[in-house]
Amino acid sequence: GGVAPSSLTAQSDSKRRTMASEALSPIGHVFGMSRILSRTDSQTLYFALPGCGDLEPRLLFATWKDGRNMAKLHALVDANGPTTILLKVGARAFGGFAATPWNSKGVRFGTPKSFLFSIDQDMVLPYHGKGEQACCLFGSPTSISFGTRDLVVADNFASCSSQLESAYGIGLSEEEAGKFLAGSTQFVPDEVEVWKTF
Repeated sequence: GGVAPSSLTAQSDSKRRTMASEALSPIGHVFGMSRILSRTDSQTLYFALPGCGDLEPRLLFATWKDGRNMAKLHALVDANGPTTILLKVGARAFGGFAATPWNSKGVRFGTPKSFLFSIDQDMVLPYHGKGEQACCLFGSPTSISFGTRDLVVADNFASCSSQLESAYGIGLSEEEAGKFLAGSTQFVPDEVEVWKTF
C-alpha cells in the first residue's frame, strides 16, 4: 500500500480545532514578510507545521534580501533549529519542513519527521524512505536537499531540481514525480525563503 495523501488544509484544520478546544489564542499574521505566501496560505502552512502555536516563524534567509548565495544561506541557516524552506516558481509555491538543523558537512542526516509540501496543490509529501539511497536531508557547501533527489537547491539557486518518490512522496508515477512541485524536474526559483520554525 502507498502513503495516504494528506492535504495541508486538512492538517491545518485539525490543528486549529485542537487549539480551539484547548482555548489557545490564535496567532497573528505569520510568515508576515514572505513574498511567497499569501496571508491565507501563511495561516494554512503555519497550522500544518509541527509545534505551531509555540512561537512565530522568523525569517532567516531570503533571496530577495540576501542574494542568490548558498554560502550566505548556510551562514544564516545552519545549526539554527528546525526550518521551513519556501520556493516560488511562477504560480507554484512549495517547500519543505526540515525537522533537523541544516549543515554543510556533505553527509546524510535528519529524521523522518521532515516533509515536503505543495501550497498550490494543497498536499503534504511525507518521508517514506523507500529508495535504496534514501536520506532525510543532505547539505553541502553548495547545496541543500530533501532526500538525494526529491528537492535539491544548488549552485547559488541556478541549478535546482525535484524528482519526488526517492525519499518523499505519495505514490506518484515517475512522470508526475518530476513535475509535481515546480512544474518541471529542473528549475530556477523566482524566490527562496528559509524560516526558523519552532
